[in-house]
Amino acid sequence: MTKRTALNGRRVLIVEDQYIIADEMNRAVLALGGVPVGPFASVEQAHCQLEQDEGEIALALLDVNLGGETAYPLADELEARKVAVVFATGYEDWVIPPSHRKHRIMQKPVTRAALERLIQRLDLRS
Repeated sequence: MTKRTALNGRRVLIVEDQYIIADEMNRAVLALGGVPVGPFASVEQAHCQLEQDEGEIALALLDVNLGGETAYPLADELEARKVAVVFATGYEDWVIPPSHRKHRIMQKPVTRAALERLIQRLDLRS
C-alpha cells in the first residue's frame, strides 16, 4: 500500500502524445490512488478539458514536446490555477527554458515508484 502522501483521490492531468507512455503515466496515477484526467495528446485538447471541467486538478504531468508544440503555455495556465506542474520528458534539464525550470522535471519513463517519490516532495492541493 502507498504512503499517506500518495495521491489519495486527487485528480492528475496527463498530457502526453505517445500512447504507451501516456498509458504508463495513467497506470502509475491509478496505482497511487489518483484520478487520471486524460491523457490528452495536445495542448489544445488539455485546454478544452480545463475549460469544461469543474473539478480541481492537483497535479499535471506534461510532456514538453507534443507533436512539435511545447507544453509551456499550458504550464503557465496551470500555474495560474495553482496546479503543481511536472514536466515528464526525455530531455535534459538544461533544455527547459529558465522561466519554466521552477517546475519539477521527471525523466521518462514515469514509473509508479518515481512518481510516488516526487509526490512525497510536493505540497499538493487537497
